[in-house]
Amino acid sequence: MRSYNLRDLTNIAQYNKFNRDTLEKVLRLSELLTLFNENEELKGKYVLKGGTAFNLCLFDFPRLSVDIDMNFNFNSSKEEMLEMRELHRKLISAFVALDGYTIDPKSRFTFTLDSYLLKYTNAAGSRDNIKIELNYSNRIQILEPVNYKLSSKIIDNESILALNKVELYGSKIAALIGRTTARDVFDVFQLVNNQILLDNELDILKKCSIFYLLTSNEFQPFGDLLNQFKKNMENLSFSAIKRNLIPLLHVGERIDTDAFKQTVSQFIETLFELTETEQKYIDSFNAGEFKPELLFDKAIADRLKEHPMVLWKMMNHK
Repeated sequence: MRSYNLRDLTNIAQYNKFNRDTLEKVLRLSELLTLFNENEELKGKYVLKGGTAFNLCLFDFPRLSVDIDMNFNFNSSKEEMLEMRELHRKLISAFVALDGYTIDPKSRFTFTLDSYLLKYTNAAGSRDNIKIELNYSNRIQILEPVNYKLSSKIIDNESILALNKVELYGSKIAALIGRTTARDVFDVFQLVNNQILLDNELDILKKCSIFYLLTSNEFQPFGDLLNQFKKNMENLSFSAIKRNLIPLLHVGERIDTDAFKQTVSQFIETLFELTETEQKYIDSFNAGEFKPELLFDKAIADRLKEHPMVLWKMMNHK
């Protein structure tokens, strides 16, 4: 178990211009990730996604991310998945206990998700928590995950398995449209502002975004989702940005809120200029027919036909 010294943390936080307690949480996150990277049973079976993946794999912490989101990455039968999942729960529980964490009773374990809320006492003596979410319904990825080599000034991990950057942003854009938090807007702004993707990658980005957006939302016209996103962006206030994003940025960093929102809104509007085939995919999906061959090549489409979350949605279509 790593020791977190208050003086050292304060010095690191001041040097990197981050909030000290939030930085400690990020350091703890990176240590927890070593379990999924190094344990022989878990290695390769979970793939990192979300804000922590952006900050570790594509950037060097433009903002701090305070939870771990991963997909199970092993295409197995339901029975095999449940058997492995039970073993993995025991391994994870033993590991976090040795590292001084307690699993809060508010942790949730459903068929789709294992959500661990880990409680600990930080270096300043205050109680805090870390969340780890493991998704078992999104266990088939669109693109091959990537083992990213890390070069962060903050953490020591050498590498981590995460979603391909195109799929990573596709899932993020789906989250942005579906919930429109300040953190989502910031992450997509980083994509646009830093030109993370090449022009020839934008088409597959759009297709990944469509896949995740339809999979993670109720059946409804695609235009309604985009219109609701526009309203959410208009209603995203400076106070919400100040409350939910600013504490995760470098101390003293300023954001031009209007430019920040406008850049992302324009990117989304341009990205979702749909082709006839893409519209056919959307219409078929909303009618209860999953036709991945309308979006992806045969190899990807054949794999996605077994996607557990999509199969569940099709079974429950009304």
